Amino acid sequence: MDRLFQKIEVGVHKEINGKWQPERFLWQDRIYTILEVGRRWQAEDGEHILVTVLGGQVYELLLANDQISWYVKPPVSARMA
Repeated sequence: MDRLFQKIEVGVHKEINGKWQPERFLWQDRIYTILEVGRRWQAEDGEHILVTVLGGQVYELLLANDQISWYVKPPVSARMA
């Protein structure tokens, strides 16, 4: 797994088609509300999901292969701060 990913808690619901749909996530003691779910792709480490949060920032979430663990890759602007 990419070393930039950090473990998070995610509020989700399961859609009729069986896909997990993230609605919000907790990262660094802050709750981020997801406004839009974008592109998804499967990789060796799990399912990657691009999400847009309130305020317009885009994050990459990862649902690990165990289907339990979630991770976030901070956007470039947050990593540079």
